Amino acid sequence: MSAEPVPALARLVPHRGAMLLLDEVVSGDAQSIVCRVTPRADSLFARDGHVAAVVAVEYMAQACAAWLGWQALRRGEPPSGGWLVGLREVELSCDAFELGTALDVHARHGFGELRLASFETRVLAGSQVLAVATLNVLRHGS
Repeated sequence: MSAEPVPALARLVPHRGAMLLLDEVVSGDAQSIVCRVTPRADSLFARDGHVAAVVAVEYMAQACAAWLGWQALRRGEPPSGGWLVGLREVELSCDAFELGTALDVHARHGFGELRLASFETRVLAGSQVLAVATLNVLRHGS
């Protein structure tokens, strides 16, 4: 699939303020999205020059929310938000992310269209895979 223009992140997700952890949407298509985050010292989860790698789960969940929000807009609906209801096959290849290191967060839609959806997700620093997981997300409403 070829990449399509994706709206700004704030239009796609319900997260605001310090809980909006991702910085931007890099690209997306009908099946996937790539977002970017560069952990900073003022990040809610920054401690001693690092962000714990477990925070990758929230990065991945927000990327899934961004893709779902974008698909809702494409259908003429408002983004509705939702809940992370399951994690499988979580692998973290580091203990923490260095502040200032750009991380690309990939989410690929696996199945589900309306209420429940599953995503294959990963977090990379350049070409190095730092985290992978399968996330199940339940959307509000629908």
